[in-house]
Amino acid sequence: MYWLTPFKYLLEGFLALLVQGQTIRCETKEMAIFPPPPGQDCQTYAGQFAQQAGGYVEAQPDGNCGFCQYATGEAFLASFNVFPQYIWRDFGIMWAYIFFNFSVVFICTWLYLGGLRQIKSFFSPAARKQKKEAKQKQSGDAA
Repeated sequence: MYWLTPFKYLLEGFLALLVQGQTIRCETKEMAIFPPPPGQDCQTYAGQFAQQAGGYVEAQPDGNCGFCQYATGEAFLASFNVFPQYIWRDFGIMWAYIFFNFSVVFICTWLYLGGLRQIKSFFSPAARKQKKEAKQKQSGDAA
């Protein structure tokens, strides 16, 4: 049901639009704090890992390293499987849901207010026979 709900596409589109391109700066209490090995600083020890993971490493005032798992809004979005390249797709899917729902309401209303009778009479053998007789009568009156 996750893939069928329009709410998924609405949230995904809005979240990607709002967070895309944002820089993320973690507070100290949000970081994973760890001591660097002797003789190495935070960047040489964990900098490459942090970049590959989508975050960053920062030296703390007490000499420890702080790892923030997100450096950009895109890295944060990827943790939710939301990607900015799908913004327009999500926009289109939302419009498809709107038009589909409008069509269903329109068709059901038409059927309820007499359309079903018209369809039944069109396919009914008795109604076809009656129309055929009426046509013959009209062509006979015209002659």
